[in-house]
Amino acid sequence: MTAPRAALVPPRSTGAPLRRAALLLGVLPTTAAILVITLGPPSLVAAGLATTMDAVDRLDLGLGRSLDVDRVESLANLAMFVPLGAFLGLAVRPRSWPLVLLAGAALSVGVELAQTRIPGRVPDVHDVVANTAGDLVGLVAAMVLVGLLRLLAVARRRR
Repeated sequence: MTAPRAALVPPRSTGAPLRRAALLLGVLPTTAAILVITLGPPSLVAAGLATTMDAVDRLDLGLGRSLDVDRVESLANLAMFVPLGAFLGLAVRPRSWPLVLLAGAALSVGVELAQTRIPGRVPDVHDVVANTAGDLVGLVAAMVLVGLLRLLAVARRRR
């Protein structure tokens, strides 16, 4: 005997507070931080990159080769968009998850286009790729979390 569909899907009301919290506490501040970092004064990024490079130089990462500025910058671009993808993934219903990738890519392209107007900023298609990859990593993390929450809800209802 199979369980009715209603027993397998958590009620919509359990997802609404999570979506609202993810939107207000995650998406908005994360987007604001991305805009400040990417469109703020170039000196802000230069100082952060210099500090990061100093920390990386002090670490022995065991990678067999050192991380140069380009690699560190790409990893930072990826990492910067992971929270955005995660929070957006939690803020929307699962059927809208493909839009999360579009939103992350659109924000990245918008930032790169805006950087063409800022002296000292250099827009780069590699940044768009790294940012979108970070958005995807965050979205996958959100998908896993939502799946686990659904499994827990089903298990609770069966008891």
